Amino acid sequence: MNPTNPDGIMQLAMGFWGSKTLLSAIELGISEQFPWSSYQRFADVGAAQGMVPVTVARAHGHLKGIGFDLPVVRPMFEDFVGENGVSDRVKFQAGDFFRDELPKVDVIVMGHILHELHRCRMPGLDARCRLYADARRAIGGA
Repeated sequence: MNPTNPDGIMQLAMGFWGSKTLLSAIELGISEQFPWSSYQRFADVGAAQGMVPVTVARAHGHLKGIGFDLPVVRPMFEDFVGENGVSDRVKFQAGDFFRDELPKVDVIVMGHILHELHRCRMPGLDARCRLYADARRAIGGA
């Protein structure tokens, strides 16, 4: 995938969109197994259509979420969030996780981006290490 090609980005995001059933099982696990009651704000980095933030927000009414992804994904994300009735608590934030600062939140979810790093211009391990460091800063870690 070329991260500068909007068509390629939308094709990848639509691939996630098209597999709603499989991803729903993953998101249900995230929403049910993590101790969300201890937190208030979360972000899904590489949110695509927004399955993670929607599933988590619907299961935990006290949470506010952010879907962080490239600008081209915004319309699909906002449509999906609106259709699921959580647009008052789940917002889109445009950004490139290789270039932009991650949102300041309590919890960062990166479940659907780490497997793609080997396709990017950065060497996979270096990219993962940088993302982990960025995530630690975003949640207030060292």
